[in-house]
Amino acid sequence: MGYLFATPSWFFGIDIALELAFAVITLAVGLYSYKVYKLSGKNQVKTFSIAFSLISVSYLIQSITNFLILSKLNENVCRAFNIASINTLNNIGFYAYMLFFTIGLLTLTHTTLRSKNERIYPLMFAVTFLAILFSTNQLYIFYLLASTLLTYMVWHYFQNYIKNKQTKTLIVLVAFVFLLFGRLHFLVSVNHSLFYMIGHFLELVAYILILINLILVIRK
Repeated sequence: MGYLFATPSWFFGIDIALELAFAVITLAVGLYSYKVYKLSGKNQVKTFSIAFSLISVSYLIQSITNFLILSKLNENVCRAFNIASINTLNNIGFYAYMLFFTIGLLTLTHTTLRSKNERIYPLMFAVTFLAILFSTNQLYIFYLLASTLLTYMVWHYFQNYIKNKQTKTLIVLVAFVFLLFGRLHFLVSVNHSLFYMIGHFLELVAYILILINLILVIRK
C-alpha cells in the first residue's frame, strides 16, 4: 500500500501543502465547534468537535509522512534508508492517517444518527475496520467506505435543508457534497490524475465552508 506513490508526479509538494492546510482548517473547525459547544452546551456539537480534531490529526500525519518521503526521494537527505524502509514509512503513515480519518468520520456519522444506543458506535467501528483489514485492496475499500459514510451525511443534511431552508444548513450540505466528491475521486484517480487535483481542491473548499458556517453561528 502507498499513498504518495499514487500521487501524480506533477502534483508532488502541492498536495502536501494542501494536506497541511486541511489539518489547520479542520483543527480550526474542531476548536470553533468546541466554542459553540461551550455556548450551547449541546453534546452533539462537542462530538462534532472531537470528530474534526481527529480528522485534523489524520491530515497532519499524512502531510508529514509525504513530506518525509518526498524529501528522501528527491533530495536524498536520508541515504541511510533504502527503498524498503521508505515503503515501510509510507505504509505506517498511511495506516495512521486512515485510522484517525476513519474514526473521525465514524464519529461524525454517529453524531448525525443521534442514536442513544451506545452499542451502535463500536459496531460501526468494528464492521468498518474489519472490512478494511481483511480486504485484498485496503486502499480502495477505505475510500469506498468513506464515500458511503459521506453519502449518508449528504442525504442527512439535504433532508435538513428541505425541512428548514436555512442558509447555514445549505452551506454544510454543499460542503459535504464537495467532501463526497473529494473522496469519490480516489476511486478513479489512479488512472485519472486530473481527478486527484480536483478532489483535493474540492476538499479544501468544503472545509473552508464548514469553518465559515461555524464562524457565522458564533457571531449570531
